[in-house]
Amino acid sequence: MRTTTETDLLEEVRRIGPALQANAALSDREGRLPKSSLDAMRDLGLLRLYVPRSLGGLEIDPVMHTRVQEELARYDTAAAWVLQVASPGAWFASRLPTQTVEEIFGSSPDQIMSTSFGVPVEATAADGGFVLSAQRSLASFVSESSWIWLTALNMIDGQPEAVDGSPVVRACFFPATEAKVVHTWDTLGMRGTDSNDVLVDNLFVPEHRTFRIGIDHTPGPLFEGPLYRMAVMAAASTWLPAVALGVAREAIDEVVELSRGKTPFSSATTLRDRGVVQSKVGRAEGVLRSARAYLYERIAHAWDHAVASGGLTLEEKTEVLLAAVQAISASVQAVDLMYSVSGTTGIYKRNRLERLHRDAQVLRQHGFVSESRFETVGQVWMGLAPELGFVAL
Repeated sequence: MRTTTETDLLEEVRRIGPALQANAALSDREGRLPKSSLDAMRDLGLLRLYVPRSLGGLEIDPVMHTRVQEELARYDTAAAWVLQVASPGAWFASRLPTQTVEEIFGSSPDQIMSTSFGVPVEATAADGGFVLSAQRSLASFVSESSWIWLTALNMIDGQPEAVDGSPVVRACFFPATEAKVVHTWDTLGMRGTDSNDVLVDNLFVPEHRTFRIGIDHTPGPLFEGPLYRMAVMAAASTWLPAVALGVAREAIDEVVELSRGKTPFSSATTLRDRGVVQSKVGRAEGVLRSARAYLYERIAHAWDHAVASGGLTLEEKTEVLLAAVQAISASVQAVDLMYSVSGTTGIYKRNRLERLHRDAQVLRQHGFVSESRFETVGQVWMGLAPELGFVAL
């Protein structure tokens, strides 16, 4: 692996960027990231950004992580989405027993751990662990993963195990070879992410390969850095919105370049000389830059608190969520504005704007950052219990 420091990560991403971009159409067409793209990212250490140094990782700060992912998205959204799989897996692994951490990372720090973090599966308690049987969707890069993890409810007499009246949700990790991939990923956009279903049938997961979300959240001894003390909501905000920001940035740049030479139907002037186009470019820049600044400011705020060993209040965690949701919303708005002025040029698959527009429409539907999360923010702001309990972690 190349030796890559934090200071040259962005420059290295820009170096491999043209190759990633050249593979983007293939990624979109085949439904998975080409091996050459994944290998280039692995060689730079991008699969180990949130792996601790004690295990051979880079353990970079969350602001830099967000910048790297945003830059990757400008070349290929699927390539950027790899970080949305590898980094959360490494970060949440900090909650596992050391025995399991060494089992996962003992062979290499370059692990892709796919997850379906949606509806928990029902787990049956067994001697020393739990038995899982279920099929769950949206397990990104599942075909490339070495490990998979699912959320699960331990059922006792037909009811979920509870602590203080609340169901206990477990994160259950197991080797990818113990599950079956069900190919269901046939979508509008983000096609290269291989976000297929994962199927397990009477799978036994030892208890030491699990932790209780929201309860067992003290980082293990191999994860001593402030990165692993960050609030879950703050860490999650470094995995999702950056992809949308990169897509929007690229869409604006595509239209600016297009405007120099395109003359619309029944017009005597180029796009660049038309007031409506100038206005929409300006509006797109405004919504994108303001949302981007807000996101980075909130991530930096959370990081400063983690470094100082301080926690965030529920309101501060909710504001991180708001920044993440606003970043997605603004990015989609910017892409829509650019697509609206591209004319028939933007409808052809040979034009990158067509793919960027499709990807943006899929990104906006992600459960943790969809428009419904504005409701979560409003609930906290108005003194109500948030329906998305994840925001309090």
